Amino acid sequence: MNLRMSFKLLRDPYFISAFSASIPPGFKESDLTTAIIEYDNKLCERVKELLSNSVASLELDGGKDVNSQKLIGLGVLKDGRCLCWDLLDSDGDTLDTGYYDTVITDAVLKMEKDGLFIASITVDNEASPNAGISQAIIEGSLKWLLHFRCGCHTRAGIANGGSGKSNSLSCFSYKETVNLPNLQRYANREIEYIVMCQWKKWQKFADIVGLPQEYRTSDPQTDDEKQTNFILSCRSDLMKHVTTGDTAIRTARAHFLRESKTAEEKLKHCDKLPKPSKDSKAHAFNLKAYWESIGADIPALFVLYYVLSCCAASEAGVERFFSTEGLFHDDVRSSISPVITKAVIRTRWNHDLVKRQYVKEFPMDVQDVEFDE
Repeated sequence: MNLRMSFKLLRDPYFISAFSASIPPGFKESDLTTAIIEYDNKLCERVKELLSNSVASLELDGGKDVNSQKLIGLGVLKDGRCLCWDLLDSDGDTLDTGYYDTVITDAVLKMEKDGLFIASITVDNEASPNAGISQAIIEGSLKWLLHFRCGCHTRAGIANGGSGKSNSLSCFSYKETVNLPNLQRYANREIEYIVMCQWKKWQKFADIVGLPQEYRTSDPQTDDEKQTNFILSCRSDLMKHVTTGDTAIRTARAHFLRESKTAEEKLKHCDKLPKPSKDSKAHAFNLKAYWESIGADIPALFVLYYVLSCCAASEAGVERFFSTEGLFHDDVRSSISPVITKAVIRTRWNHDLVKRQYVKEFPMDVQDVEFDE
């Protein structure tokens, strides 16, 4: 059903005659509203099951609806897909530092209660959201959270003559020469920063992040020795990886380079990027497969890679929520409620992933629901 069409139009005899379509007798607007909300609630439960016992990244962005009302979107990046976690209508709220602090803290702690480890949050370069995140990290209860500003917005700011705001991680300047000593110095600093920020959470979610047994402790508050040993192991693993002194790493790297060059040659003859086949295990070259193949040789560094690979580089996934919102919340349907708006958007962005993961094992209790391939 096209959500721009009103029930009055769908019941019009000329419309029914022209398109041979009609709605069931006695079916009312309230029935559709109830069905949408019930389906969204079922889908949310499936999403929580899917996200539990995993590492993910939170994305946050703001937009406006047709009534110029500010909307706040929260997305969860999982396996390269952004799921819609929440869409907040800020009617009557003051969007200051305290607002974003509360919204982000509540969302992250609720996700953690559901068994999801949120490693980072990514937003654009607007002042209030970033200030709210900084307050939640520095003064609040989210001290482990890695704070990223959208890479696309940051690069655009630099290209337009601005400095671009830095992330919570220490990034090296564009003006500096990236040679091995500089790389080692900055990498060691970032390794120490990340580990010290997230060490307690890694202990709590040790099985999820794959923390090796020799670094696990029941008392991360006072057991600093294992944290120090882990940092030293990460630095050692990094040098082993950079200098390729290990035979297994050299072999894996050579294989990865061959596959990437082959993929590059194929792309030169394509008008657009090809979609990956559903039957193939991965794209032409697979960064995750590369790291998994050498994970046993550099186990400490692999934990760091795994956590960072779950972090979002931009909040573009949430921006797409607002594009979807604009398709049906327009001048014709300007009075649609925030509850229905959120339910429709979450259904649009979540049901495909839930279908792939669960529909064969756990059929949803909704009849006559057709899934598009």
